Amino acid sequence: MIHIRYVARSILVAALLALAAAPAQAHPPRKVHLVFDAEEKTLQVEVEHASRKFDRHYVERLQLYINGDLVETRRYEGQTDANVLTDTFEIPDYSGLAKVRVRATCNRLGWKSGYLNLPERKKVKIKKKDTGKLLKIGSVAPDFSLDDQLSRTFTLSDLRGEKNVLLIFYAADGSRGGTKMLLKAAGMSRVYVATDTTVVGISRESKRSHLKFLKDIADKIAKVETGGTLPDKILRAMRLPFNLLADPGGHVTSAYGCSGFFGTKKAVYAIDKKGVIVLARRDMPSSDEIVETLGISKKVRRPVRK
Repeated sequence: MIHIRYVARSILVAALLALAAAPAQAHPPRKVHLVFDAEEKTLQVEVEHASRKFDRHYVERLQLYINGDLVETRRYEGQTDANVLTDTFEIPDYSGLAKVRVRATCNRLGWKSGYLNLPERKKVKIKKKDTGKLLKIGSVAPDFSLDDQLSRTFTLSDLRGEKNVLLIFYAADGSRGGTKMLLKAAGMSRVYVATDTTVVGISRESKRSHLKFLKDIADKIAKVETGGTLPDKILRAMRLPFNLLADPGGHVTSAYGCSGFFGTKKAVYAIDKKGVIVLARRDMPSSDEIVETLGISKKVRRPVRK
């Protein structure tokens, strides 16, 4: 009888200990603190999320929303601190009032959001070039300079007379539509060589966001290669053979008719070596269309056999 009571008590104690340990092993973030730097136009984020094993139980994702629209998503593979996760977002230009929300998601259980109202800015009159219409084929492409994910400056006019250019405007790093568009473009790398074309992707997200996005793709490729679950053809398509340009202010995005409400409308422009727009559309053209529009480069054209 005593033995049965002892076993029952042991089971009860073990169950209570398991219940007490469960919240410590898996719980949502406690609080999200937001601080806006108006001079630097940055948002500092601090997420309270205590974890003893912060390489296994951590904040895996931060999502930045402005006026209800998703602007940027960042993913993490662990916390650098056992109690908090900190990061900084670049805030794009806005007019009027802007309500910011940052949602922090735990990799095991739940999420928590932080909210902040940004100071009001004077409303800016939208110019005609900001209406979202694509630029006309036959017009000269507006020149610009933007930094890529490694802070290297890309200037469109530097390629005039030397290279054709394909500009790919996409919504956001890691977004379903943007990723699909970029991967489709990556699968046509041989076409770019054949047409003597330089390709760049452009969105309003930061250089840091671009670099993180490319790293995530590289990590996924490494895992797939190790497991061997995808054909080589698909793996080659997953490697982006071009750089991503950061346009946080949205000036270039706006000039090319791709300015959405705190986001980027997708579009593809083909620009010939004279700097003239020869193709403009809202989706990714096929390889045949690119070849037909830009032609085969003389450098790679094979001699015709008689």
